[in-house]
Amino acid sequence: MKGGQRWLPFYYGRKYSIARLLGHSSLVNVKYYRKMSNQTLADETRQAKKVMMRLCAKIVADTDLYETDKEVQNLIDWVCLSEQIKENNNTIRNLTGEYKKIEPDCREGVRAQLERMKELCKERNNLYEKQNDLKGQKWKIEKSLKR
Repeated sequence: MKGGQRWLPFYYGRKYSIARLLGHSSLVNVKYYRKMSNQTLADETRQAKKVMMRLCAKIVADTDLYETDKEVQNLIDWVCLSEQIKENNNTIRNLTGEYKKIEPDCREGVRAQLERMKELCKERNNLYEKQNDLKGQKWKIEKSLKR
């Protein structure tokens, strides 16, 4: 595994990373180890991410490691950026869902609905741009961590 053991918790939250760590190409085989459902797997992953966020907050609040150790700073920034990307993806999904709900009813109150659809598209596009910026920052951090 690239980066050694320190990467394990940060790869845990990535899609299919558990399977990859165990040498599988998908989560299907991993479920048989514990006979877990998708919901169980999602809940455990969500819990692990919460623990990582709390750990990062504790490191930043109670130590000077964030300011003095570049690797710690990069790892914490990576976790925070990943969480922000996830939140933005959820917002984008919600906006897209709202857009799709409005679309079929466009025959009634067309003007108001079209205006709302324009607002939703604009907000979604702004989030897409923000996502690209965040992904760029995250990529730079990952690149520096691989050195």
